[in-house]
Amino acid sequence: VIAHEMAHWKHAHVFKGMLWGCLGIFFLWPALYLFLNCAFGKGFSFGKQRFYPPHTVALIALFLLLINFLMSPVENYFSRQMEREADRTAVMLTADIPAVINLQVNLATKNRSDVSPPPFLEWFAYSHPSTLNRIKAFKGMAEGNI
Repeated sequence: VIAHEMAHWKHAHVFKGMLWGCLGIFFLWPALYLFLNCAFGKGFSFGKQRFYPPHTVALIALFLLLINFLMSPVENYFSRQMEREADRTAVMLTADIPAVINLQVNLATKNRSDVSPPPFLEWFAYSHPSTLNRIKAFKGMAEGNI
């Protein structure tokens, strides 16, 4: 586990995740602005202040929820790639594939994880590769295929 987390640090995954989040916000604000202008025009003016109807908050929440839902597969894809990279680095650091596989089995057992979810669910909702896919990758490393 420690080698895996060290690999995240080595490959700057935290920084990359923060950069991804900043880029998302950079594109989200103009999209939200366009959404509000399409829905309400220029709002209501009172002097230099501009106001939107009270139900705007609910529409903003709905908009953000929809964007988050649509972006989940993209975010999760990048997250799974970083997890695979950290797994490979951890195996290279520890050079003990049987122990890494045993750790995955123990973690899945203790967490009562679904070790082999339906492929669509893993693609859409999982930020980490499934236990079975991780074990397959580790076995591939042991055989020299990866």
